Amino acid sequence: MSTQEIIIDNYRFQNFSLAGNTTINFTAETIEGRDITETDSQTVRGIFNDLGKWESLIRTGLHMLSDLRITQIEQSTLQSYEKPCGIELYEVGIGRGSLGLRLDCSIHIKLEERHKREQLNVSPIFSVEEITSQLTNIPKWKAFEKTMKLLSDLRLQLSQ
Repeated sequence: MSTQEIIIDNYRFQNFSLAGNTTINFTAETIEGRDITETDSQTVRGIFNDLGKWESLIRTGLHMLSDLRITQIEQSTLQSYEKPCGIELYEVGIGRGSLGLRLDCSIHIKLEERHKREQLNVSPIFSVEEITSQLTNIPKWKAFEKTMKLLSDLRLQLSQ
C-alpha cells in the first residue's frame, strides 16, 4: 500500500493499493473532514475525467516541437510519453466509505486495454504509479485550462 497523499481541489486521495493486477484501490476524503455528499461523489468523478489530459498535452507539444525542429527532444523523453493514458482506458468505481467520511474509489483497467498491454509485454499490466502520477498532474491540467480560458476571455475583451 502506498503512503502517498495527493491533494486535488478540496480532496485528499490516499491509501493507494494494487488489487490483483488490474485494479487500483484508494480513498478520497474532503480536506476539512466533513461528511461526503452526492455532490462530492460527482466532483471526484469529474476529477477522474481529467486523468491523462496533461500527459496527452505534453506528448502533443513535445512531438510538435520535435517535428517542427524547433528544438531537439531526446528520443527517450518522447518515448516516456508514448504510453497510453486517459480515462478512456479505465473503469471507475466510487462508493461511500465507512462512516460517510470518505469515498472508496477504484480504477480498473478495461479488458481491451489489458489485452493490448499483454500483447505488448508491458509489465506490470497496471501499477499504482500509473494512476498516482496522472492524479498528480491533474492540477497542472486544470491550471492550463484556466489559463486558456483567461486568454480567450482577454482576447474577446480586446476585440470589442
